[in-house]
Amino acid sequence: MLRPRSDYFLKEHPHAGDVLLLIEVSDSTVRFECKTKIPLYARHGIPEVWLVVGPRRRHIEVYRDLQLERGEYQTRLQAREGVLAPALLPEAEIRLDALFID
Repeated sequence: MLRPRSDYFLKEHPHAGDVLLLIEVSDSTVRFECKTKIPLYARHGIPEVWLVVGPRRRHIEVYRDLQLERGEYQTRLQAREGVLAPALLPEAEIRLDALFID
């Protein structure tokens, strides 16, 4: 999810400061996402990352509360049920029971 911009990013690609939420989807590369990519996103100032882990494990790992000076997320949680919403865009809710259907 990106911050709205009047030119819809037609003049240039988005930068890290334009990102409200970054979502990764993974199953076989979860370790790489957690050890390499998520710390990289933190160092570049991405405020929140969701790692959708499935289809076998069926959960979302949420990384938020970025401490930019330390380049890391202070909060990491796993969500399997209920409703999840990005911290910077709380009206964009996702029902996890609709995401992880049998």
